[in-house]
Amino acid sequence: MNHDDLAENLAQWRDQYAKIGKLIAAAEAILGEGDGFEDDDEFGEPAGPVKRSSSGGGSKKIAPDEFVGMSATDAVRAYLDKMGKGNPQGPQDMARAFVEGGREHDAAKAYNNVREALKRLSKNRQIKQVRRGMWGLMSWYPNSGSAAAPKKAPAPSKPVTGKKATVPLPGKPKKAKPTLSEVLGDDE
Repeated sequence: MNHDDLAENLAQWRDQYAKIGKLIAAAEAILGEGDGFEDDDEFGEPAGPVKRSSSGGGSKKIAPDEFVGMSATDAVRAYLDKMGKGNPQGPQDMARAFVEGGREHDAAKAYNNVREALKRLSKNRQIKQVRRGMWGLMSWYPNSGSAAAPKKAPAPSKPVTGKKATVPLPGKPKKAKPTLSEVLGDDE
């Protein structure tokens, strides 16, 4: 396949992709699913937010300075809290909000920061992935079985000194080394 053929195929594939995206959006709208977006934006996701509140209607406007000065993890938590319980969000939505809210100016950087924040917050059990690509605050799901629990501190270890120091294995008593008199058989 030469360069011109590839360019022509790519244009056709993009057209088909756009049509399929519109079909999916229409089906999701009929079923009451989807994220309420219409056209593609720089994330390759639908743009033009029409956010739903937890009651299923209305919108949540992001102020131009909403996330200025916040860490990525704080901004993700604040965004999820603003969207409300029962309205989990995807990383594309969060990244878009980072840009709208003044935390980031570059969409790709915003998306990467959101992904890293989601990893940290998930590891610390502050958020929960409720379905593929959708996240909510752990406080929204108190009966999910993975509520945030304080991590136990590791048991203090004994300092190892010298070359001959060994750490006994759990469950096995450490054998005492024989004395010189026991080795020589002296009963004195």
